Amino acid sequence: MKLFTSSVSFSNTAVDLALVATSVAMGLTSLIAVPMFLVRMPDDYLARPPGPRTKGQRVARFALGTVLIALGVALTVLPGQGLMTVLLGLYFVELPFTNRCLRWLLARPKVRRAVDALRHKAGKSPLIVTVDSHAMNPRPEI
Repeated sequence: MKLFTSSVSFSNTAVDLALVATSVAMGLTSLIAVPMFLVRMPDDYLARPPGPRTKGQRVARFALGTVLIALGVALTVLPGQGLMTVLLGLYFVELPFTNRCLRWLLARPKVRRAVDALRHKAGKSPLIVTVDSHAMNPRPEI
């Protein structure tokens, strides 16, 4: 007895081409935008409190950061710089935990080396990251 009598095929050439084009565009955009923003980030960004911003600036930064975080998560399985894009998205989103997440990510040796090498290549100094206990272990001890 057959449980499934027909096979379902989701193959549509136009959809396939659109997905490939979107993936390539996201990968190329991340390869250009992420290094550009990481190089322009002030070296003491994580060591000082953020300056005053208008409500419009905060909303725009939050929207951009949210899009970049979602894009970075997608780029972890698609071609592109997923973790770097998430890092960039956290730079723009101003929530209480974002600086802690950035410090936690930058505490990872491979991520830190990649960011510092990128900044060195552009003639910028390495990021100043203050290490606190929450950055190294974001989970509370029980």
